[in-house]
Parts: sequence; C-alpha cells; structure tokens
Amino acid sequence: MVGPTIRPTFDLLIPREAPAVIEQLRTRLVNGTYPVRTQNLGGHFMVWPLERDVHFWSPWLDLDVGSHPEGTRVFGRFSPRPSIWTGFMCAYFGLVTAGTFAALWGATQILLEQPPLALWIALGCGLVMGLMIWASRIGQRLAHDQMARMKAMVFEVLELSDTASERPALAPQPE
Repeated sequence: MVGPTIRPTFDLLIPREAPAVIEQLRTRLVNGTYPVRTQNLGGHFMVWPLERDVHFWSPWLDLDVGSHPEGTRVFGRFSPRPSIWTGFMCAYFGLVTAGTFAALWGATQILLEQPPLALWIALGCGLVMGLMIWASRIGQRLAHDQMARMKAMVFEVLELSDTASERPALAPQPE
C-alpha cells in the first residue's frame, strides 16, 4: 500500500481555451458561494478553507491554469498552510545540517580514536526527522476530507466528472 504523498496533486486536461477556463474559475470560485477563501492572479488560484473550518492540518490548494495543445491544463497541488510548510522545511534543513556536522564530528572522533559520542547527535537528528515525517502523514490523513471536498469543488466549478483527472490526487484512505 502506498501512503500519502508529499503535497498530493491532480492534473486535468480540459478541451476548452485557457481564458475561458480562467474566467469560469474566477467567476464561480472567487466570486461564488463556496465555503472557501481564494486569491487569484492571472492563471494562478490559491484556495483554502474559511477561518471557521481551519485547523492546524488544513490544506491549501494551488491551481495553475495554462494553455495546452489539446485545450487547457489545470494543475492542482495540495500543501499545508505556508507558515506550516516553511516551519517544516526550516526544521528539516536545520536537522540535516546539524546531523551532517555531527556525523563529520563523530567520524573525526573515530579517526582520533576517541569515543564517537557525536554520532548520537546525528542519530537523534535522524529520529526527529522521522518523527516529523510521521507527524506530517498524520496531518495529511486528518486533512484528507478537506482535500477531497476542495478537489470535488474544483471539478464542480469546471463542470467535470471525477474521471477527467489524468492521475489521481488522493489515494483512497484505508477504513
């Protein structure tokens, strides 16, 4: 079984011109009555839940709309809120940096025939990164319903069936 992916995506190919699809999204999504907040700049849309529905794990949906030889390509990518994503990435980079330096320090201790105590720091960094990955997977499972509703909303706005996707965005969750 494949678990949740980092930042799930969906990719749609719509047999209409891009300006018409952008206008349809702008009219029905940005100015519509859907329970989401949106921002739009050209062919890029950001969609996220209303404040009353926001949790720590609530997703954001980025939609990129562009021309394609066969019509219009709509690419959707789910992600955590920008502040959460930035925090996780900074923590990952910090842990990788600290773990790398600790591993080098531990290797130096081995070469100097000293006890390689710094390797424990590298191991600790790896364990914390593993815990962060585990926590992000739990967050994705908690956000799965919101992601599925947001994807269904996009399909409804674009008047598409669920089979229009070229590749699945959300794997079915185990019951």
